[in-house]
Amino acid sequence: MARSTAQRVAMALRERIEGGELPPGTQLSEEALGRDLEVSRNTLREAFRLLIHESLVEHLLNRGVFVRVPTAADVTDVYRMRTALETAGVRAAATAPAPLRAAVAASVDEGERAAAEGDWRQVGSADLRFHRALAALVEQPAHRRRHGPADGRTAPRLPCDALAAPLSPAVPAAQPRPRRVAGGQRIRARRSGVDHLPG
Repeated sequence: MARSTAQRVAMALRERIEGGELPPGTQLSEEALGRDLEVSRNTLREAFRLLIHESLVEHLLNRGVFVRVPTAADVTDVYRMRTALETAGVRAAATAPAPLRAAVAASVDEGERAAAEGDWRQVGSADLRFHRALAALVEQPAHRRRHGPADGRTAPRLPCDALAAPLSPAVPAAQPRPRRVAGGQRIRARRSGVDHLPG
């Protein structure tokens, strides 16, 4: 299905938020963004509404639209949902198509390269891709037939997920898990995966 202009703008802004270009607390200027993205203010406002629905931005009365600053409760909620989805993803990993498992390992490779270069913004982005790739394993067909579909609203993207990315554990701590997922070592991977997440 073709995306609307507002959806494409929302995607562009989402990528900037996830990549750290628009960090939490940044005010989103309609004038500057409209000029940069070459869209009308009405289109931009519709994109803002989409991102507000995802809890990525918020509208403050008489002040404007800002990238949300995650609260401790936001981050806790993200990690609780990640624990549920990613544990299910590890269970599904042994029968997941190779490209899905490869996406998990690739995200860690990206994070390790970024860490070696001292690019911590990219480390955060790679960490976010790692969590989404792991959750995406839940949605592969064999697992759906046995366990039913994952909630499409939360897998693989979670509310405030992008805002929590810079607060995620360092990639080296997560490194053993994707290797085990890619190799189908479910029990060890599940244990290390849960240990990787806050309780």
